[in-house]
Amino acid sequence: MRRLTFLVTPAIAAAGQEQLVAAGFLRHAVEVGSWQDQGHSALICWVRDARERALVGATMGQPDRDGAALVVADALDHWRQAIAPGCWVLGRLVAVPRAARHVIRLPVGSGFGLGDHPTTRCAAVLLMRTPVARRRVLDLGCGTGVLAALAGQCGAQVLDAVDLDPDAVKHTRRTLAANAVQGRVWTSDLLKRVPDVYDVVLANLISDLLIELFATRTLPARVARGGTVVCSGIRDDLRLAVERAARADGWRVTARTWQGEWVGLALNRA
Repeated sequence: MRRLTFLVTPAIAAAGQEQLVAAGFLRHAVEVGSWQDQGHSALICWVRDARERALVGATMGQPDRDGAALVVADALDHWRQAIAPGCWVLGRLVAVPRAARHVIRLPVGSGFGLGDHPTTRCAAVLLMRTPVARRRVLDLGCGTGVLAALAGQCGAQVLDAVDLDPDAVKHTRRTLAANAVQGRVWTSDLLKRVPDVYDVVLANLISDLLIELFATRTLPARVARGGTVVCSGIRDDLRLAVERAARADGWRVTARTWQGEWVGLALNRA
């Protein structure tokens, strides 16, 4: 008997159980255990033969080489997450909340940024406070394209998005199309294939990368005079290190937001 493990959020884990039951698996064949990494749960199922393994793949999406998948495909149809005041990320089958000002429909695919992670929410909150209308915006490390789609809905005149992962690039393109947002999306290792200059750069990255991008002036070189950088992916214990690196190049922090141990920063050139 083969065990397949899918690393998912608690909300998707619940929906995933329903998908397995609908596919003919007994409820006791699914176990949801605690998983400490980034607030996920481990959705575990036991498969008796090749036919059942194929059925799980068709129902939930195939696991990766390590037996774990960050996304359960069919469960995304029922995904619902508020990522900022008035802004919702919704699956295909979810009705629009009455108070929603921005709605981002999330198609099935792989990538980081379903809206459940605190770093995505930090970036979304700061993005909605940043003047974006009729400005040039770059989403650096676009993941699923949630932030890029939000920038487009906020009125970005030019919208570009890049990611190192080709699958993330494909997913971002699908997300923009699903939300009728126009934008260019391509593969790039950070800013190596980004020749343009932008008014707003969204950088939901890890702290070490942000420090390096400021210290080497790689990121500032892509920001227009008077422009804004929205940084997320920063643990609170590394916030001061990121701020020091930015201030050393003449940037000032104009806004901060917290989601648990994670911090988002908005920075402008001093």
